[in-house]
Amino acid sequence: MIGKALSFVEKLIGHGFLYQLIMLIGVAVAAYYAWRFFWIFVEVVVIRRDKSYFANRYGAGTWAVVTGGSYGIGKGWVTELARNGFNVIIIARNAKKVEALCKTLEAEFGIKTHAIIVNFRKAGEDGFFEKIAEELKKFDVSILVNNVGFLEVDEYLDLKPEDIRDMITVNIYPIALLTKHLVGQLLARTKRSGIVNMSSVAALAPMPLNTPYSASKVFSDFYSRALQLEIGDKIDILTLRPGPVQTAMTCDVMFPLGLTPTEAAASSLKLLGFSKLSYGGHWRLQFWGLILEHLPPFLQSLISQVLIRSGLLAKAKEYKAAYLKSCLLYTSDAADDLLCVDLGGRRIIKKK
Repeated sequence: MIGKALSFVEKLIGHGFLYQLIMLIGVAVAAYYAWRFFWIFVEVVVIRRDKSYFANRYGAGTWAVVTGGSYGIGKGWVTELARNGFNVIIIARNAKKVEALCKTLEAEFGIKTHAIIVNFRKAGEDGFFEKIAEELKKFDVSILVNNVGFLEVDEYLDLKPEDIRDMITVNIYPIALLTKHLVGQLLARTKRSGIVNMSSVAALAPMPLNTPYSASKVFSDFYSRALQLEIGDKIDILTLRPGPVQTAMTCDVMFPLGLTPTEAAASSLKLLGFSKLSYGGHWRLQFWGLILEHLPPFLQSLISQVLIRSGLLAKAKEYKAAYLKSCLLYTSDAADDLLCVDLGGRRIIKKK
């Protein structure tokens, strides 16, 4: 049976047209991947930016807004923007942490800072974004980084309804509504403006144990890319799909070939104004993105489950064993100072 099938294929290929068609498809595929790898090389190795580039493109002494900028990837972005001459506005919920970060940035980089203290879990309330937008009118905002995010990793049956609600609220509302309220101000500027929207490699495939989060990142990904197609000629819009980054949101787990928040931000800021969609400007981010993008769905899901079970859930069990007796009450104000995960419906907390 196999021999007959091979004989049939050989006869088909023997015909000139089919052979040329197969060759043409092969050349097209090879050209596509050659272009992809060339573009990755440019993003990772070639592209370099400095203060003068950002000042010329977006204006000297302008303001960059970062949501969730008090820790993790957001803090990395705040630091890198300040390093490159931007004044920064940090929108986060932990007033003490934001105040301390602002003082550090002002002392280290000589820039100006401003804090807007809000809890994005309340983003569904009437007037939430209107109040933020009204305050931002006082500043020449040139960059918006939609970074804030919320993650609870657990079996779906063990997730609490309020956790699912909060993930949808925190991960979707800001990128949609803060952008909507601020886009007119960005378009009215004489200089160019930029928007960075944080998606994730979790948007590439359905991820068990990560269901609401990965689904919310699909929204971020499509929303940002569609917005780029609509107004990208007027505003630089960069959609980022970072891979594993060591943050409090992931319980400080360092996944294989993962990055620190500073590494992730420093390698990605340089892409604003150059790329439209990227996994980031570091080879490790590109590695994770390409692997997950091209694997068949069942392998994508398998890898994500293995990493989550051996990483986040394992860390939760470790915290449970070591710190259960000294657990602290979870509050929104204290959340930035704690490492928190859910395991079987119980919140396990380790003081940093």
